[in-house]
Amino acid sequence: MSDKQPEKPLRKAKLSDVSFVLASVALAADETFGDNPDFAAAEKRRYTPAYLRSLIAANPAYVMISENADGIRTGFMIAVPDQGVLISCWSYLLPEHRKGTHAVRAKRSFLNFWNNGRFHKVAAFTRPQNVTARTLMEHCGYSEKTLLEKHMFGEDFYLFECPLNKIIAGYDPMPSTGRIRDLKLRLRAALS
Repeated sequence: MSDKQPEKPLRKAKLSDVSFVLASVALAADETFGDNPDFAAAEKRRYTPAYLRSLIAANPAYVMISENADGIRTGFMIAVPDQGVLISCWSYLLPEHRKGTHAVRAKRSFLNFWNNGRFHKVAAFTRPQNVTARTLMEHCGYSEKTLLEKHMFGEDFYLFECPLNKIIAGYDPMPSTGRIRDLKLRLRAALS
């Protein structure tokens, strides 16, 4: 794991951020998939405290926290390694922080952080009706690759990719969790 730090407005997550991320995932799932309650519920179940703790333990940069100039948490990004590709699972700003260039700066900081590392690209998905996300990704260097019809829970998604310069040998494995490991992480979180 690298000691490299993301540029402002992002920072690597801490175990103490798990409750904020969980609450924010619930907001994001309801906002993004409110018209598909099964999808929203599945996203809320997928991001458990144990799963988030395992991501942060594997590499705190897999969960990044967006902050404003006053250090107030404004959103989050979750990414996971998968067969040499970094999958951007969520990029979400709380509604009250969506004015101005904060989203662009956060997305660029995310890409700059992961560039020149162990991944050759970032992949992300967005629904066709999310014009704002599609425009943001294109503005930050992602390119639309294809429309995946009925891809997840019967919903269409666009696949976007952004190339990265891979200079470090090897690939990150998918983080895993187990009961004993999670108990240790919970204890560590309680003591921090």
